[in-house]
Amino acid sequence: MRVILVDDEEWCLRELSDILSDIDGIEIIGTYSLSAVAIEAVIRNGPDIIFLDVQMPGISGLDLALRFRTQIDKIHIILMSERECFARNGFDIGVDDYILKPFREERIRRAVERAKLNIS
Repeated sequence: MRVILVDDEEWCLRELSDILSDIDGIEIIGTYSLSAVAIEAVIRNGPDIIFLDVQMPGISGLDLALRFRTQIDKIHIILMSERECFARNGFDIGVDDYILKPFREERIRRAVERAKLNIS
């Protein structure tokens, strides 16, 4: 499964990359800290899963999720945030999962397994 990570915090990208690199069948094809660059990469590379931080400068993760949900047929969108309050908004626009920061490895693994079931 091809994965793109989008978060404006470098530590989050590193931590998530470390966790995902230990999961069989996951290929991280890009990590991005700017929303505009992430849009181009997602459209160009067609990942199976995108991990999106909710609070991004410029275009928010919620806006990105809505854009990807309406423009890309088969993509599994997982939102990430330090706050639970954005979860409802995410699910209202059709995201597939919502993960709280700081990350817990077992929670990331569960989200990936859920994505594998829905994409297969």
